[in-house]
Amino acid sequence: MARRPREDAPGAAHHVMVRGIDRLPIFLDDADREDFLRRLSRLIPQLGFLCFAWALMPNHVHLVIRSGQVRISQLMARLGTGYARRFNERHGRVGHLFQNRFRSRCVVDDADLVGLVVYETTPSTPALVPPIGFDTLMRDICDRFLVTGEELRSRCRSPHVAAARSALARQAAADLGLAGAEIARRLGMTRAAISVMLARKPAEGAAI
Repeated sequence: MARRPREDAPGAAHHVMVRGIDRLPIFLDDADREDFLRRLSRLIPQLGFLCFAWALMPNHVHLVIRSGQVRISQLMARLGTGYARRFNERHGRVGHLFQNRFRSRCVVDDADLVGLVVYETTPSTPALVPPIGFDTLMRDICDRFLVTGEELRSRCRSPHVAAARSALARQAAADLGLAGAEIARRLGMTRAAISVMLARKPAEGAAI
């Protein structure tokens, strides 16, 4: 499926996510995290962006930002290239650090923005993840796979909807720390069905 053009018009708010290659860690210690945030805090005002929230996870990063005149791709390229070079030097490694290109979607409205900020600034433990975090994640999956929330919660068995549903289940477990039973409840499915999704290896080239 062809990739849709990014909608990063000046002044638009975006949820941006970038992941380590092969799901490997991109932060090994506090020095790594400090280096990444130091670069981010320098580039954001320099390129005319505004950052509402950020979350540094072991193998991926979430940003909620408002774009300026410069495209988001330029911000992420400069941020990622500089950080990856320093990371490799510090830890004696070579090669790519980040997986493919970053993902982003436009924030729908003020409620969506508030939900994202709450999601990004909430500790990622199952007891503390707010319900809106799952809704935000579902919107991301719907945007990426061009499906609706109703289709994900339906009994539709088309390969495309099934792939989107599996991606949502795996990401809810990995990023939000939700248990299979909770994911099943939110999708109106059985725990057994979710267990199968979580155990299944993603298709080659699939991003989660």
